[in-house]
Amino acid sequence: MTILARSATLADSELVLEWRNHEKSRKYSTNNQVINMAEHEKWYRNRIKQIEDQSFWIFANEPSKLGYVRFDRSIDSRNTFEISICINPDFQNQGHGKDVLARSIRLHFEKHPTSKIIARVSRNNFSSLSLFTKANFIEKNSLDDFYV
Repeated sequence: MTILARSATLADSELVLEWRNHEKSRKYSTNNQVINMAEHEKWYRNRIKQIEDQSFWIFANEPSKLGYVRFDRSIDSRNTFEISICINPDFQNQGHGKDVLARSIRLHFEKHPTSKIIARVSRNNFSSLSLFTKANFIEKNSLDDFYV
């Protein structure tokens, strides 16, 4: 299966919000509240403006859209990006996360070869913990209910 990656656009805003607000996605998010459209649009428009430096991709195996991955500059450390991955709830637990994560990491290091990547994963999100462990992420510390 070929997974395609493209930069997120303004046209993807509603889809990203739909996936992000889905109960399965919110359950383990650092902010598990439903986000309204006005709040999301403000954030999304600002985030798209930063896409050249901080990648934001939509992944698909046509005709299905599988999910998105963002790399946001970390406020904790220089030259470090925090990854945020969201798989379309219709395709979760089918192995797509592994492929999307691997592809996004390769694309990220093409742009930022000397950078570091961190992830914040809920202690209770066993699927994501397994995904990042298999991708050779190493636990550095824990904050509240999340591993970094």
